[in-house]
Amino acid sequence: MTQETVTFAEIVSQLKSICNGKKTGTMFITSQLNRSAQIMVENGSIVYLYYFNKRGHDALMLLPEIQSGRYRFQEGSIPSMRTPSLVTDDVLRYLSAASGELEEASNSSVEVPNRTEQQSTVMVSLSDEQKRILEEGLAIYIGPMASFICEDHLEKAGDVVSAIERLAAEIPEEGQAKSFSAEMLQRLSD
Repeated sequence: MTQETVTFAEIVSQLKSICNGKKTGTMFITSQLNRSAQIMVENGSIVYLYYFNKRGHDALMLLPEIQSGRYRFQEGSIPSMRTPSLVTDDVLRYLSAASGELEEASNSSVEVPNRTEQQSTVMVSLSDEQKRILEEGLAIYIGPMASFICEDHLEKAGDVVSAIERLAAEIPEEGQAKSFSAEMLQRLSD
């Protein structure tokens, strides 16, 4: 990893350079919130995206959440994992636009989120009782780290469903994440 934290725009710029150089390897990114991302590149083409327990297009849509972070590119062979329907040029245009380089996105067929529009959306706060239930439920699956994770996520969650999704994404085992989601939806919809 680079020792210093850099902006998302700098990370995107480095990714473009890797793709333009027709390199093969994996870019590892750690966000300011300590979430990990992996972008696998084969001969300059992006073949796999992972971020915050999401893959492919779902991961791509979340990557702009990274405002700053650290990264490292490990050149060399990559695992055989692939996420279908990734078009490198569209991915790079989307990430460039999301990082503030809007002029490059004007020809893109990929929908680009409007950051100022997203930030101005009125959020509905969760009640203290809802937060308590979510934290207690998450603690069953990940232990005492639940309080820190809830602190990071619950203020940004606009509603119960998005709060549950954010917290479930922090549970490493998929089956447990689904159980947590189902249990919390049931408890908080009563």
